[in-house]
Amino acid sequence: MTDDPDERTSISSYRQIAANTAGLIIASFVIPLVGILGQGNDARGYQLTMGLLSVVSVVFFVITFFVTKERIQPDPQQKTSLAQDMSDLFSNKAFVILFLVTLFYFTAILIRATSCCRTSGSSRVR
Repeated sequence: MTDDPDERTSISSYRQIAANTAGLIIASFVIPLVGILGQGNDARGYQLTMGLLSVVSVVFFVITFFVTKERIQPDPQQKTSLAQDMSDLFSNKAFVILFLVTLFYFTAILIRATSCCRTSGSSRVR
């Protein structure tokens, strides 16, 4: 949208504030919506609520896709390859650190969830 790094930072800040606000609003409406749509059946209520939220999000994504205009045009002479892009990405130290932290974090969550479920069963070895 802009070449100015300060404007990009400002736009990103507004985007993050709007996303967090939307998340808070959605989170506050999920449980009441589950009760309304499920009519006493929570499983059905969650299915319908998540289905409704999915449809609404797809509608907004499509609107965003068609309304957003690319204002900065790339150089037509610029040629890049996937291999070069990946090389550039993994030579970025900050990205590699963030990638590894995220990988270890989700691995720890998976291990914890798996071990929690296995020890709660009735076939425990004593």
